[in-house]
Amino acid sequence: AVVSTQSTGISEVMAGLGEEELDTMMNEILTCLQDEELLPHIRDGYLLLFIYLPITMKERFAKYIGLILNPILSGLASESEFVRNTSYKAGQRTVQQYADSAINLFLPHLEDGLFHDNYRIRLASCQLLGDLLYRVMGVSGKQSTVTGDEDDNFGTDETRRLIISALGSERRNRVFSGLYMARSDIALSVRQASLHIWKIVV
Repeated sequence: AVVSTQSTGISEVMAGLGEEELDTMMNEILTCLQDEELLPHIRDGYLLLFIYLPITMKERFAKYIGLILNPILSGLASESEFVRNTSYKAGQRTVQQYADSAINLFLPHLEDGLFHDNYRIRLASCQLLGDLLYRVMGVSGKQSTVTGDEDDNFGTDETRRLIISALGSERRNRVFSGLYMARSDIALSVRQASLHIWKIVV
């Protein structure tokens, strides 16, 4: 809670900086996050900024989305649970607040993440991909999808149209193929997450 409060305060200070100072500070943060020896609680503190900065900076932060993706994805594979949780929340914030930018910048990384060797990255990529698709469709994704047949689905013509409009047919097909393959993942958590998303979006 203390670290979270500090990150909130720092993000408010950063929001008041000029563009040049802001760029310098962001470069310093990103450089620190590249250090593989960085202690988990310090990494977590930096990653928390990626949750709060979009709130304080709004559209001014959009230009940094492409730069924060690798630190977020790396955090998703961390051995530290709190670092993984913070990374996931940072990814969610990006998807929720910058959906249009996230499609162009974030989606290719999430597509690749579905096939990553690390099951934690496969799971988080699947979940964030679901969050992005739900955002496009205008649904929460929280409804129950438990049915007797795993091929049952809850998508509608309108939601499918929204996905094609946002992604285009080719990317939609690629994303759906990745989700379909994830339903056979060796990790149970990935299979369950992908099946839930599949039933809602298809």
